[in-house]
Amino acid sequence: MDQSRDEAQLVVEQATKAGASLSAISTAVERINDMRAQIASAAEEQSATAEEVNRNITSISEMANETSTGAKQTSSSSEDLARLGNELQALVAQFQI
Repeated sequence: MDQSRDEAQLVVEQATKAGASLSAISTAVERINDMRAQIASAAEEQSATAEEVNRNITSISEMANETSTGAKQTSSSSEDLARLGNELQALVAQFQI
């Protein structure tokens, strides 16, 4: 009888420890799920930021191309203006006072 009571007490203690262990495991799983959610959120934010950086780089590249085209047009216009200035000087030189 005493042995049965001792064994029953041991089973109760083991069940209590098992319950505490399951509670600790449950808490750990909840923490892991919270961390997983935070990681997923951070990954989404990082992806959105990377997309924005990509759009900005594309925009900068387009502006650089437009600036280059404008510089070429300015250079061509300057050459035309210099040529016209030379022609004008030649025409003015033909007149004598």
